[in-house]
Amino acid sequence: FSFRSAFADKIHIHPGSAWFRNVPEYILAGEIVQTTKMYARTVSPLRPEWIERVDPMLMKALAEKGFRQKSHDRSSSADELESFRISDGKKDRFVVPLGYAGRLKGRTDTKIYLALGKYVSKMAIKTNRLDKEFRLIPMVKMPLQDKPRGAVSVYRKEYSEIARYLDYLFKPFITGRHEFSFLALKDYGDKYSLVPMPSIGSACKETMFALSSLIDALPQKEHKLRQRAELLLLKIETALDFGE
Repeated sequence: FSFRSAFADKIHIHPGSAWFRNVPEYILAGEIVQTTKMYARTVSPLRPEWIERVDPMLMKALAEKGFRQKSHDRSSSADELESFRISDGKKDRFVVPLGYAGRLKGRTDTKIYLALGKYVSKMAIKTNRLDKEFRLIPMVKMPLQDKPRGAVSVYRKEYSEIARYLDYLFKPFITGRHEFSFLALKDYGDKYSLVPMPSIGSACKETMFALSSLIDALPQKEHKLRQRAELLLLKIETALDFGE
């Protein structure tokens, strides 16, 4: 018996867990680890009524979309998106909750807007990019209202502040009354700041150039920060299909 999360299939309860032989219908896992299989550890049973209290949309997806359905029973991308169609009288658009978007089964060039509470992303993203750029977006319930201000510099040896700025990358950030953008790292020569960008794609590109500059400027002794920046850069290049 295996479980499926929003972003992974065939997750097994770790044999060391007390729930290994008495499998619940739903579980909450403290961590997911990959060895010979993908295992859930620090497992607690989760009742359906508890899921509704945490996130009603998640329970709806579990009940209606059928995580346990076989592939030939799954609805098409077009049918699935219909429930997210919103019309303002002039045009229609698809507005999909951020936490659900990764579960969309189809991967087409259809554009969707991402929703967090009452806030909607400033620009749309194509569903065929959900396996790429989308995975860089932190899964949060609400966009940020505040962020670190000002610029940080390698030459002033503000390494801890730079590391803190990296924690904010690609987080949704409120930029309008009902609108959010994505935070990117911007290079201002010898300084770096966090700036909101209208799409996750533009945030990726802006951050990619800033990280390249940052890696070159960091001294060798700051190897941990350098390694972190290099890994982030690699993830962005993969998301943008660089080198493919």
